Amino acid sequence: MYGIKIQALVIARLFYTINLEGYLGVQPAGPYAVENSITAVTKRMIQLISDTGRNVTMDNWYPSVPLAEDLLTQYNLTVVGILKKNKPEIPDDFKKKGREVSSSLFRFGKNHSTLVSYCPKKNKVVLQLSTMHNDASGSASISYYLALLTDCATQGGRLSEAEKSVIFPMAYSSVRMRNAKQ
Repeated sequence: MYGIKIQALVIARLFYTINLEGYLGVQPAGPYAVENSITAVTKRMIQLISDTGRNVTMDNWYPSVPLAEDLLTQYNLTVVGILKKNKPEIPDDFKKKGREVSSSLFRFGKNHSTLVSYCPKKNKVVLQLSTMHNDASGSASISYYLALLTDCATQGGRLSEAEKSVIFPMAYSSVRMRNAKQ
């Protein structure tokens, strides 16, 4: 399959594009060569919103625990996203299938990160990462929030205004990073 891969940083509520970057493959040595690692691409994309205290909602290509913690500590940006199961920082018990439907496992990191393993249906596990939510006191609301995020991300659906008010609280201005293949 051929196409153009474009990374986009977009304000979710306004559908306003802040930054775009095309993936052009490995660049030859020279003045225009850039690193194409996920971390390098993400840090280039968020430069315009660095230190604004916003939340960045990422699709599953971008997030990792080290990147999310780095964006929080170095750039003052929180991260919410769905993780791929191949990340080394994910505990094995979070990847196990066969759990009760609608059950969640939580792990709270030392640097304000929350890792959630959510079972939306039988034999399926969705892994979510958040540096926006970082304590066990609101685990029920976190589960609801992440269930909405999972439904939106996996079904390609749109959120209602009520759901948006839960997912994107007024204290944060949300920005979304996506891969767009044309």
